[in-house]
Amino acid sequence: MTDRVQYLLENLLAADGVPGLQMVIAVTSDGMLRGCAYRNSDAADPAEAERLRAEAERLAAGTATLMALAGALLNEQGDMLRQLPIEGRHCWYIVISAGQHAFLAARAHHNANLDSVFYGLNRIVGSVGQELAAVARGGAEPGRVPSGASEY
Repeated sequence: MTDRVQYLLENLLAADGVPGLQMVIAVTSDGMLRGCAYRNSDAADPAEAERLRAEAERLAAGTATLMALAGALLNEQGDMLRQLPIEGRHCWYIVISAGQHAFLAARAHHNANLDSVFYGLNRIVGSVGQELAAVARGGAEPGRVPSGASEY
C-alpha cells in the first residue's frame, strides 16, 4: 500500500471527509489486509493500534469471504458483483470492487448519507485503483470476483 493510498483512506475519515464514516479498509480478494484507517482512533497508544489492526485483519478475512460467496451466487446468474451493502441495526458495512483482486470496505453509522459514502469510496478507486490491485494467489479464484473500476 502506498503512502498516497493510506493518505486517501485517512482523508475519508478526516473532520471534513465523509460524515458518518467510521472505518475503511483495503482488502485483497484472498482476505489480506492492505491498509486501514479509523475515525477517532488513538494511533499513539500501541495497545489501541494493535487492537484496531487485529479488528481490521478479521474484517479483511470476512470481507473476502462475503465477496467470494456473493460473487459466486451472481456468477451462477451470469452476472458479476460490484458492490455489497450490508445494513445492521446500528451501522452499514459496504464493500466495493477496488481494482484487480481488491476491495474497499467501510463501516458507516446507520444514519450516514450512503451516497456520500459510495462517492468517497469510488473516488479513491478512480484515483488509485491500480495501486490497490493485488496479484491472485493460489491459482484458483472463487467464481467471478470483481476486478475494478475498468469494468463499470
